[in-house]
Amino acid sequence: MSAVGISNFDIAFANSSSFILRWELSGREGLAVFDDSKGYSSWERFLKLQNRSGRCTVHSTIVGFNDSLSNPDLSMVLGSYVDLTAAIQLQLVCPIRVSPEFSLLFFSPVARLNISIIGGSCYVDGLVNDTEIVEVVQQPTHGCDDCSQLTLAPKGLGSALVTVGDIGLVHPLSASSTVQVAEMDWIKILTGGGHVRIMEGSFESVNVSVGVVDGRVFDPSQYIYMGIRVHIEENIVEVVDDYDFSILPERCVRGQKLVLQATRVGVTTIYLSATKRSRRKILSQPVTLEVYSPPRLHPSDIFLVPGS
Repeated sequence: MSAVGISNFDIAFANSSSFILRWELSGREGLAVFDDSKGYSSWERFLKLQNRSGRCTVHSTIVGFNDSLSNPDLSMVLGSYVDLTAAIQLQLVCPIRVSPEFSLLFFSPVARLNISIIGGSCYVDGLVNDTEIVEVVQQPTHGCDDCSQLTLAPKGLGSALVTVGDIGLVHPLSASSTVQVAEMDWIKILTGGGHVRIMEGSFESVNVSVGVVDGRVFDPSQYIYMGIRVHIEENIVEVVDDYDFSILPERCVRGQKLVLQATRVGVTTIYLSATKRSRRKILSQPVTLEVYSPPRLHPSDIFLVPGS
């Protein structure tokens, strides 16, 4: 980047190198840095761009004369120019892409899916090739730094192509993601060997996975829409919230982790269930759960005779 001196008549000076400029970069951190490895005059600086999009502002301010120390007469007029500042705002753009490139969206009127938008100019629009399957319920806000998300809702079973177009560029770019609206075909409790052991009074979390017949899995953010219930034969554990560990009376799965609190000693079996729109029930495999008592030392008091 280069700066140029302008007269009162809006005419550029051929050379203003006798002035010293101070350069500053403000705005979102991590977008760009000044590259001091390259040779430059105080009227020219190089920016090293990072692989991020956003806005930043470059300021240049006159702070002195090159020869003010050797020529006292020049330093007398320095006050007329010190703090004379110019600034320019830069919109830095890296190529747009979406993540993930494939998603499963659970078929439910209340289900929602967020697709992340990475890069671009923050002037983007989302389009769907089949609005009978997927619709866009929330577009990114144009010109806002927080334009990194597109919210989708299911309309019918099937696959649709979601295209995000960057309309803020002279030559628009786009990226696409495939979204498949589906119902669940299976539920699994992920354990090491089909057996879970918990000490009485403690907490244990087990992972849950839900997918379709071809082996693809739903993102855990979709589980809350599926109405997955936890069934426990003997009430020796409670299902608790993953955040504050409060008891969930409805015993439902809200995310990838199922958190259990052991309340009393015993052995039981747990499994998960959900009901499809056809009213057919989907069951997970049963898992044996054992609650054991905390270890104790007996006797609690020991007296030893010296030398024994």
